[in-house]
Amino acid sequence: MWYGHAGKRVLDLPFYPKAEMAKAARLEEYGADPFGGGGTYYVHTSLCSTDEGREACAAFEARHRLVSLERRVLPAAASLPWLPLATATVDVELLRVDPP
Repeated sequence: MWYGHAGKRVLDLPFYPKAEMAKAARLEEYGADPFGGGGTYYVHTSLCSTDEGREACAAFEARHRLVSLERRVLPAAASLPWLPLATATVDVELLRVDPP
């Protein structure tokens, strides 16, 4: 699960076509917990570091029991010149969503 839209910003994750993956869902399209927790993973993407996406990501993260599996701090690089990022770095993290 991840947020793929926030304001004018769009983010898509590059899933390998032959990878064995049961389901993938953008939260704004399928609701706050489309798979009911347990065996579910959430990606805190660079969109969560933007003014437009920060609130939605924080709200989801506050409502769920999350276990960090991998985290990186990366240099912020805007993919669209007319939508610059306000920070020098972005946090990207893969988290497991544990049942309540």
